[in-house]
Amino acid sequence: MAAEGETTPGTVDMKVTAKKSINFYMNSAKAFFTGVVDKEGKNREPVCVLNISGLGDAINIAAQAAGAVVKEGLATIHKIETSYPEMKLSNGSERGCARIMITLHKKVKATCGRRGGRKFRLAASGIAGIQREQRIPDTDGILYEI
Repeated sequence: MAAEGETTPGTVDMKVTAKKSINFYMNSAKAFFTGVVDKEGKNREPVCVLNISGLGDAINIAAQAAGAVVKEGLATIHKIETSYPEMKLSNGSERGCARIMITLHKKVKATCGRRGGRKFRLAASGIAGIQREQRIPDTDGILYEI
């Protein structure tokens, strides 16, 4: 896969280049959220947060990879950053280059249940390994205490 490495548990940074095809990066991004079995037979767990970044001509590829993951319903776009960092050239001078960084958070499905005879919906978000419960309005628009 095209990962630089994990910075925090559950977070992976994927740097995209224009050297490989768009489909390669789309499939890699999807695999990060679904989990895969690698060549050695080890099971790779799905990640909670994926940071996709691209410079220059790779910006389009980064955006399409993120769009494919969102279209599959595996993640949502949490943040999009653009910048214009200075890059050093081989002759020692510096030149600006466009950069994009897209942060995707894994979608966690809501679970439904009953408590005290009332219907409620509970959404858990497992971002960066933290489980948090949120109150969500039910179909009638009322928030129930959980």
